[in-house]
Amino acid sequence: AAELRQQSADQFSAKSARLATTSFFDPVMSVGASSVTVTQRVDPRSPGDTRSYIAADGITLRAAGVPFFWLPGYKGYADNIPLKDLRIESSSGSGPAIKTGWDLFGLAGVESPEGFDSRLLLDLYFDRGFAFGDRTDWKTEGHEGEVFGYLIPSDDGEDVLSSGDRKGRSDETRGLILAKDRWKLDDRWTLFSEASYISDENFVDAFFRPLGYEEREFSTGTYLRYLEGNSAFTAQAKANLNDFTPNQYLLTSQGYTVEKLPEAAYYRVADDLLGGGNEGLLVWTHEYRAGRLALNFVEPTADELGFNTRARSQAALGIDPNQSPADALRAAGLTQDDVLRVDTRQELSSTLDFYWLKVSPFVVGRFTGYDTDFATFTPDFDDQYRYFYSAGTRFSTQIQRVDDSVDSDFFDLHRIRHIVEPSVTVWYAGASADQNDLPVYDTNVESLATGAAVRGGVRQVWQTKRGGPGRWRNVDWITLDANAVFATEDADPESPIKRFFDYRPEYSQLGNFANVETTFQITDSIALSAATIYDFDLHQPAITSAGALVQHTPDFTSFGEIRYVNALDVTYVDGGFAYELTRRYTISASAVYDTDRNDVQSVGGTVRRKMGEGVLGFSLRYNNITSETSASVVFEPQVAGTTDRQFRLREFGR
Repeated sequence: AAELRQQSADQFSAKSARLATTSFFDPVMSVGASSVTVTQRVDPRSPGDTRSYIAADGITLRAAGVPFFWLPGYKGYADNIPLKDLRIESSSGSGPAIKTGWDLFGLAGVESPEGFDSRLLLDLYFDRGFAFGDRTDWKTEGHEGEVFGYLIPSDDGEDVLSSGDRKGRSDETRGLILAKDRWKLDDRWTLFSEASYISDENFVDAFFRPLGYEEREFSTGTYLRYLEGNSAFTAQAKANLNDFTPNQYLLTSQGYTVEKLPEAAYYRVADDLLGGGNEGLLVWTHEYRAGRLALNFVEPTADELGFNTRARSQAALGIDPNQSPADALRAAGLTQDDVLRVDTRQELSSTLDFYWLKVSPFVVGRFTGYDTDFATFTPDFDDQYRYFYSAGTRFSTQIQRVDDSVDSDFFDLHRIRHIVEPSVTVWYAGASADQNDLPVYDTNVESLATGAAVRGGVRQVWQTKRGGPGRWRNVDWITLDANAVFATEDADPESPIKRFFDYRPEYSQLGNFANVETTFQITDSIALSAATIYDFDLHQPAITSAGALVQHTPDFTSFGEIRYVNALDVTYVDGGFAYELTRRYTISASAVYDTDRNDVQSVGGTVRRKMGEGVLGFSLRYNNITSETSASVVFEPQVAGTTDRQFRLREFGR
């Protein structure tokens, strides 16, 4: 500082000062101020400690002594400078960009309310223009949520989509806003609220691609839930403000979202009807729902969605590029008219013990009624009601053996406990209407399997002890779960990948198949896993995966995986590693290889260096599907405290 004064025992003031979070004389990152007052305050997070609170005017943020950003003033703690994220990116598709993240409350010169964190995003795309946004999180007594908004006022760039298609933009205003909140009214009542609006069908895929693959359904509405004991009540109202969905799993499967305006439901699980020492002999599980529903079709054409060739559109959506999912749905007889639906499911079950054998018979009855007969969808079905019934029995037992003679330091095995759990489920179901006769508003209501099926399987677990004297713990050394399912020919095939859900068989995708899953914890540092579903009708695997995770040293971890999906006729090999070279440098890399095309699908790597002021990182990635190469330089201040999700939203604009 050019001038420094002590105002009191815990307060200093200075003129022409520079502040840094490192003790080095010439810091990489620093903050300059024309005038500043520093006051020592008790840390509210840790009453025994103090923190430096500053009030400054004429702020300049400096890198290597060179000012690069100016602020009129700042009030806040010294270890919480406004700059939270600085990155320079370049992509062969969307061009170079400078992206920054700022503490909004710090920029405003006020302290953030307790439990609130707000990040202002200021970005410059050299080929697209200026963009800005904000992500605010809150976690207070009773409330927890977030809101994220992002806007490009005048986009003149080019979208590089996950399909490989590229779409140019001409001075378009684009963006999104996503919000959600959980309000815990009391110990029983909780209110969930959410809202989403997206400017166009390509924005999420072009800028925040992980949201399209990983986020749950984008919708706007509220969901009220009451929980007490074994009962629950829910009431919800939701809609989609757009005529498309960024959720890839909805787009490529059903091609629509479902609006509920509104729907209420009541559930009770496992009411014991007998009691008095006869617990489990007769158990009643029942649920009820009623609501007004409507389908919301995806209106943009396949070409507009990024599937610009017939091969792409047929593979992803089953339509030609000039058609939309809405066209196909209307041609199939579906409409977007409101439908009133009532539904109830009743289940009676019992658990009987015969020495070593447990027998659990169950019967299910279900009624679903609508205020329309769906004549345009299924001309041969002119009823407004569906009756569903099923019955089955589960048989299970458990066998175990302990071998105390096993003791191997080399394999880290000390005692073996072998648990064998054979089980069989026999099940039959019928309905007055086939599941293909009804539009699917909810898969767990309309899409119910019928026919007969038998599932037989064995789950085995080999447990051992690891850790050593005084810290022994039980470890599942090997797990092996194998099942085979056989269904009658009248069971409708719903998916090329079959599944059987033992807790409610009517949710299953039936067929003749076997599935095997296994894990192998070789040591505390090496783990293997594998799974496969074999289709007996096709005489080949439907899906297979196997992988390994190796902790070579505390600083070096690697992984590998192979995945095969028969329906897509693809086999992928993934691999990667993370290595902390020194206490300052960390490197990581990953790649995906397509064995069928004999080509790399994507590859990337990151180098990170820890400094006194924060972390500096360099990343380079290549996507062979989109023919896009991306590079970025990222600086994360030591005090940024940015969450993983915030970085994920920012990473390469995807």
